[in-house]
Amino acid sequence: MKKQKLYFSDFNEERAYTLEYIIDKMKEKKITECEVSVAIRDTAQSCFFCVAVQKVVAVQKNSVRPPEDESCGKLCCHYKPRNGKNGCCKSKNYRYIPGDKFKLSIDGKLTLIMS
Repeated sequence: MKKQKLYFSDFNEERAYTLEYIIDKMKEKKITECEVSVAIRDTAQSCFFCVAVQKVVAVQKNSVRPPEDESCGKLCCHYKPRNGKNGCCKSKNYRYIPGDKFKLSIDGKLTLIMS
C-alpha cells in the first residue's frame, strides 16, 4: 500500500491530513474551496513529533533529564523502546513543514497557487 501524501489546510495549519480527510471536513463546514500546503518531512534532527503527547518536541542530546516543559526521554511515562529494550521510542514520529500551496476544490482538484 502506497503511503498517501499529507497536506496542511487553511482551517487547521498545525496538523497534516490526507486530502480525503480535508475534503470530508470541507463538506462538514459547507465550504467549496480551501488552501492547502503539501506536507514535507522535516529532515532536521533538532526536533520530532511525539504521537503520545501530540506535540513537537526538541531532541535532548546528552541529557539525562529533559527540561521541565518537555516530557521526552527515558523518564517519560509514555516511553516504549521500539526494540523492546532501549533506544528510540515508539512514539517518535516525523515532523512536517508546509511546502507548495494549492487551492483544493470540493471535488478533489488541486490547483497550484503561484507566489
